[in-house]
Amino acid sequence: MNQENYDRLRDKCKDCKDSCLCEVVRCLVNDCTGPTGPCGCTGPTGPKGATGPTGATGMQGPTGPTGATGATGATGMQGPTGPTGATGATGATGMQGPTGPTGATGATGATGMQGPTGPTGATGATGGTGMQGPTGPTGATGATGATGMQGPTGPTGATGATGATGMQGPTGPTGATGATGATGATGPSGGSFNAAAMVHDESNAIVPVNEAVKPTITNLSNGITYDPTTGEFMVPQTGQYLINWWFNVRSKNTNTECEPVALGIELHQTTPGFNLIAHSSTHNKLSCCDTGTISGNALFAANANDKFRFVNTSNTDFQLVPNDRYSASFSVTRIN
Repeated sequence: MNQENYDRLRDKCKDCKDSCLCEVVRCLVNDCTGPTGPCGCTGPTGPKGATGPTGATGMQGPTGPTGATGATGATGMQGPTGPTGATGATGATGMQGPTGPTGATGATGATGMQGPTGPTGATGATGGTGMQGPTGPTGATGATGATGMQGPTGPTGATGATGATGMQGPTGPTGATGATGATGATGPSGGSFNAAAMVHDESNAIVPVNEAVKPTITNLSNGITYDPTTGEFMVPQTGQYLINWWFNVRSKNTNTECEPVALGIELHQTTPGFNLIAHSSTHNKLSCCDTGTISGNALFAANANDKFRFVNTSNTDFQLVPNDRYSASFSVTRIN
């Protein structure tokens, strides 16, 4: 409400005492704050009048300057709420008349020029905020004292003497024996070491140069085989074998001077794979018709089914000579 209307309403209601309208006006203009009277009954709704024709839109007038914002008046105390009056009866609704024809749309009037924007009024002062109850003051924190300078490191003290070693405590009791583990699977057979053979001869057979000695009597044969027709021994398993032999022989040198001739017998391999590790054999130098002994031994590695024999390596034939029954003896033993 502007100032002019405010003054006019206030003057009109200066002497008003009983009018409800004046009471309302007084409340609006803050001239009086009387109690709110009871509301009257709502009268019946009158019949709806005919809608008049829409008038032509007038030209928009220039916008006036914005007036200064008045100070906000103090809010008066709210009076008690009066009792609610009875609701009046609703009047009967009249019949709706027929809709008339739509009139022709009039020409749009020219838009008036926009007036200049008035100055913005001053913003009223903001009311003060109520004071909050005071909080008790916190005591001031004392200032932190300055850190003192670090003093110099003192000298290292002498190392103390090593203490005597304490006596060893008694040995604790032996713990209980753990359960016996399951028996492992049986490993592969390591092979038997009892392969052996011993062959004797009781004959006085003549052995030509570079021929094999062929003993005729097999006293013991276990695993190792011997063929008396060829004089060959055959080992059944891969391994290392030890052989010992001796022969009692006579030289068959037939030259007229009957000069002494060295007689010898050696171990010869007859199939590949034979590997002689160590060998020792004597050679006996005998004159015509003289008798002597030739001995020897050998250690060799052989593969299964390797064969070997004893050969006359002398420069002359010799004859086997029985000496208290035997003229020759061989022994073969597997040692690994």
